[in-house]
Amino acid sequence: MKELQGGQLLKAFLTVKVLEVSAPMSYTSEEKGVSQKLEVLIADTKDFADVLVYDLKKFSHFKVGEVVILSDFEKRLDG
Repeated sequence: MKELQGGQLLKAFLTVKVLEVSAPMSYTSEEKGVSQKLEVLIADTKDFADVLVYDLKKFSHFKVGEVVILSDFEKRLDG
């Protein structure tokens, strides 16, 4: 993850381990109205990062101790 610099939309695959998962949180957006997001702490062999998962169908994949492969994700400048 360290080599990912700046804001990017990434098509690459990134294998990470799930370290921590919060309870789903509600939020409001203009496009979707009220929806939910999941905050997850992930790590690879070099670094760790907080991520937000907005796809409700993907929430079940993020369990503490599980290894997941991320693809088509966005890295923001602030994270």
